[in-house]
Parts: sequence; structure tokens; C-alpha cells
Amino acid sequence: MISRLLLTIAVMTLISCNLNKQELRPLQLLLSEIDDPGKISKFDYFMLIPLGGCQYCVLKSIEFSKQHIGSNKIAFILTSMVGQKEITLNYSPDQLTAENMIVDGEGKAYASALADENVKLLIPGKKKLVVINMTPATYEDELVKLKENLISI
Repeated sequence: MISRLLLTIAVMTLISCNLNKQELRPLQLLLSEIDDPGKISKFDYFMLIPLGGCQYCVLKSIEFSKQHIGSNKIAFILTSMVGQKEITLNYSPDQLTAENMIVDGEGKAYASALADENVKLLIPGKKKLVVINMTPATYEDELVKLKENLISI
């Protein structure tokens, strides 16, 4: 009985850690501080890449973002707590000026509590923001789903 309860709690924790809904306001405020708040309605997805985070996920996300520079479906928020240099080491100036590249060299995403060590997929709705934590255990599955959705939109 106790083991079943612990298993249920563990599964619920895993599910709640990977997907949650929150107010749209933190993303709106972040975009207004570092870029154009109007971008929230221009893109279907935002991938928040904390360059100092989980190296497996960050490296895969950098590669993915470079394949989708110029996309009108997904924007990439590149954030760093150690400054702009970490961002410019991974991207060329031309890549960073693309419409769907949002640069947060001051780490404001961390201050807004949107960023932590995990890459996050942010899906803005009319009133809510769906946040998917892309951990090493779930990253590949989430990326496959995202690629399918980018193709089908």
C-alpha cells in the first residue's frame, strides 16, 4: 500500500515537473525588458535556452535553434547569467540578429523565474503559458513532438 502511494506521488511529481501552466505575464514582462513584447503573438513557441544549464540539452538546443533561424513559428530566448560573451561564443552576429532570436545577455529570464538549469519550451495561449521543462530524460521525446508540430503548422 505504501509503495503504491509512493509510486503515485513519484509519477505525479514527474508529470507536474515537466508540464505546468502559469500566467502569461512573466513572458510578456521578459519580452518587454529584452526585446519586443509584440513577439508573444508572432510565434507559436518559444524555446528558452539557459546557456549555463544542462549541457546535453543546451548543446542540442543550440543545434536545433541554428536549424530554425528565421522560422516564423518558433523563437529562441538565449539567456546567460554570465553575460553576452557566452551567447556570442555560440552564435554569429548574423544569427543573433534574426527576428526569431531573442538575446538576454543580462540573465533577466532568471530574475523572472522563467529560467533555471533546464531548457524550457514555452507555449503562449490566450491567457496561460504552458511551460514544458525539457530535462535530459524527456528532451528527445519533447523535441520530436516539437519538430512534428513545426512541420504541421
